[in-house]
Amino acid sequence: MSGTIRAPILVLGAAGIVGAGVVQAAVEAGWPVIAVDRDVAGLERLRARHADADLTVVPGSLASDADAAAIVEALRGMERPLAGVVATIAGGGARGRLLDRPSATLCHQLDQDLVPHLVAARQLLPLLAQADRGASYILIGGPGGATPWAGYGHRSVAAAALRMLASVLHDEARPLGVRLQLLAVDVPVCIQDERIKPCAHWPMIASVPVQPPT
Repeated sequence: MSGTIRAPILVLGAAGIVGAGVVQAAVEAGWPVIAVDRDVAGLERLRARHADADLTVVPGSLASDADAAAIVEALRGMERPLAGVVATIAGGGARGRLLDRPSATLCHQLDQDLVPHLVAARQLLPLLAQADRGASYILIGGPGGATPWAGYGHRSVAAAALRMLASVLHDEARPLGVRLQLLAVDVPVCIQDERIKPCAHWPMIASVPVQPPT
């Protein structure tokens, strides 16, 4: 051990399926983690699962700019500059043809899968820039963004929109000294759910190749 104190990684959507996997990977690699999610009970389960880790939980929503500003205010109060951000924000969505669903279905999907990423980035990118640590910001996207996901057209549209949002934010974050990238997980991840029969090529959560910033 060199004795160097590592700055924490901020994980958004930490109580979700992918978010919990990112937290696990970061903790196992010895990184301090600040976990943010609106699911308070899920955060408590996460804390209990990693009782011996340097894990701080912050309940909070990313539904609006005001919600995200409140999270940033809490982070400032900790006085712990961030090593980087991993945003694992995604909603659900029932199977069905886009043409068979009301237009509100797509609006709802974008509100869940796309808008919170912009809300978070608007508040967190300036915070990372102020720390001047060359931090990384990773957005994690779901399947269907490049090729339509049969039966989940509304999620494919949201995933494609996230790809463009990441490209725009990548360019806009560059002058701030923050490297923003998108990690697109192009197939579903395996979860413990008896209702879902995974395909052989679906990865386990722990194998999603998210590397904490160095």
